[in-house]
Amino acid sequence: MKKFLAVLLALALMMTVVSALAEEAAAPSKTIDALIPTIDESKVETANEEIDKLNQEGVVDYFGKGDEIAALLGEGEYVCHEMYPLIFPEYTGENDPVLVQLPFPTPYEEGATVAVMVGIYGEPIEWTTYEGTVIAEGLVQFEMPLADYNEAVAAETVLVAVVSK
Repeated sequence: MKKFLAVLLALALMMTVVSALAEEAAAPSKTIDALIPTIDESKVETANEEIDKLNQEGVVDYFGKGDEIAALLGEGEYVCHEMYPLIFPEYTGENDPVLVQLPFPTPYEEGATVAVMVGIYGEPIEWTTYEGTVIAEGLVQFEMPLADYNEAVAAETVLVAVVSK
């Protein structure tokens, strides 16, 4: 349990830094060039390229997961205000699924359901949809099966995006 909490704390601290730096950007799907200096520059460039694609294609076409998103959020127009590269720390606990909490600058309404999209870097990026719950303004919690979590750790870097209505 201590290791599990340590993983959550590490993720929260990392995203708090990102959130503090990103607060100045007002537009959805922000450019994140200078936000995450610890991540390889090529990952930042890739993230910015993916943000451009998202802005051009729209949420459903970009992620290709319209049915999964609709199952979580219902039919309608979707927006993506968050997309960041993130390094998942190793997790050696036994909890399956792993409970992940990430703070975001967008003030999502407490209790709202969002679609958390986790993309493993590759050509193309492979997106997996998770049901997220806003547990405090901007703090999103989701459960990630241990096998998926380990795959994200093995990939070293992934993109994390939040889709909402």
